[in-house]
Amino acid sequence: MTEIPLKGVSIDVKRLYLPVLLKSNCPDCTEELYYDMSIDNLSYPVMGETEYIHFYCDECGCEYTRDLVLKMTLEYEDEGEIIE
Repeated sequence: MTEIPLKGVSIDVKRLYLPVLLKSNCPDCTEELYYDMSIDNLSYPVMGETEYIHFYCDECGCEYTRDLVLKMTLEYEDEGEIIE
């Protein structure tokens, strides 16, 4: 199997929704917070580049961001090869 890392490749969509739920703990009060990517989207995502997920804690009013990197793997299951 051949894998090619794809970086800096734009996905031709304005909004990308994913069936993923992210959990983070507030850095101030340790409250568990969630970011539902099936509702909150990535806007104009670019593979291999850092996206920033924003969290707001209702408990203490803290706002913070976490980094997210979108990666994609291409697998070619044939006797041939991938030519870049």
